[in-house]
Amino acid sequence: MCPLWPLHLVLMYLMALIPLWMACCGAASAAASAIHFDPAKVEQLMEGNTTSVRVEFADLAPGEYQFRVDPLDDSGQVTVEPRDIVFRLDQPEDVWRAFNLTGAHLGYTSVRVSGGRVSPPAAPSPAGSASPAGPAVPESGEAELAVSVVRSNRRLDKIFAYSVATLVSLTYVNMGCTLDLAVIKQSLLRPVGPAIGVITQYLVMPLAGFGLAMAFFSDPGLQLGLFLTGCSPGGGASNIWTYLFNGNINLSVTMTFVSALVAFGAVPAWAYSLGRFITDDTSVVIPYRNILTILVSLLVPCGIGLLINRFLPKVADIMRRALKPWSVILFIFIVAFGIYTNMYIWRLLTWKLVLVSAVLPIIGFLGGGLAAWATGRSLEDAIAISIETGIQNTGVTIFMLKFSLPEPSSDLSIVVPIVVATMTPVPLFALLVLRRLRTCLCPPPAPEKAAPPAHLHDSESGRHLVGAVDDDVSMSATV
Repeated sequence: MCPLWPLHLVLMYLMALIPLWMACCGAASAAASAIHFDPAKVEQLMEGNTTSVRVEFADLAPGEYQFRVDPLDDSGQVTVEPRDIVFRLDQPEDVWRAFNLTGAHLGYTSVRVSGGRVSPPAAPSPAGSASPAGPAVPESGEAELAVSVVRSNRRLDKIFAYSVATLVSLTYVNMGCTLDLAVIKQSLLRPVGPAIGVITQYLVMPLAGFGLAMAFFSDPGLQLGLFLTGCSPGGGASNIWTYLFNGNINLSVTMTFVSALVAFGAVPAWAYSLGRFITDDTSVVIPYRNILTILVSLLVPCGIGLLINRFLPKVADIMRRALKPWSVILFIFIVAFGIYTNMYIWRLLTWKLVLVSAVLPIIGFLGGGLAAWATGRSLEDAIAISIETGIQNTGVTIFMLKFSLPEPSSDLSIVVPIVVATMTPVPLFALLVLRRLRTCLCPPPAPEKAAPPAHLHDSESGRHLVGAVDDDVSMSATV
């Protein structure tokens, strides 16, 4: 008996199947290699630009051939001309043809070339004569070309960025007129409020961003975009919203300053710890210069406002009165102009993206508010801490994604911080409108003026005494 029994039966079958398997692989390889592209893939085709792609049909036998060039999806990211490639061969040869690709929209896609011989070879020659011999090729074949489309460099994007930076700087000048250096100094000497805000900022938001990213997204670019949005420092429009809601503006500005300082260590700590669970092959670039710019853009305009408040008090009073209407106008401008500038985002929106972009800041608002309430802070401090925690400086996130990921992955991932920045003011603006409506429909009762005692009206001296009392009341109110 064979010592390998019954394994020798398996070995015999494998020895018989291996040549057949190798033949099938060779045939599949020959069929796949019949169509080649030059270039092998199209990378970073700019929107609106056109490039020519040459396609080689190799080792073709005589006959008529028809091939079709089509994008793999209906997203319209690229357009192809011509769509049909038709030719006839009288003898075996390699054929080169070309088609044009035009970038339409940002993203990744593929173009498929498929088709084959549509008519049989020529009739066989009479007996005794030789017929042209050609290689045996499949009747049809196909190949795919990978394409990536990037955004064009538009002047409108720069106009939007510079105009927003200028208007926000002017707003900070107005805000500087409302600050009190003594209160800010006290907040720094006893930093209970800033400490609560920083802890909630760099504990609640990064964990919330990471959890939402892993739960709702499967694309690593979107996951990284949402996580880094949660890791970014506070700021943006938090100071303006705090002022609109009558919060502690001195605490809000102090928290923005402290949050930017802590970002130098907190942002890389989160990016290099939890960030590695999202992507291992991406090195996140920490924008230290951008964070420093946040500090300068906050301190310099506010410092100018403090100087105006000290040396030009009448001008400072006018600027304080104009701050709230000016802030509303600024928000409307940023939202309207931002949506118009980034119209491509509408094609990339999904219900998951909108949902998580709305939930993330709400988690920050609730987390900051609950932390302030649990530590016994005043209502004004709670408003400042809540708003400062929920509003992220998405400019830092966009910078990190832009310089950490290749295009167009970077442009696709920055959709997340842009949508978060768009959704963040929605609940705040709704609360502000409801608050205004409540004030208009149910105005608070005016404080009643206490009537002077009746005996003061009995004589002329009484009338003089009443006047003296009114003068004292007016002087006290002024003080």
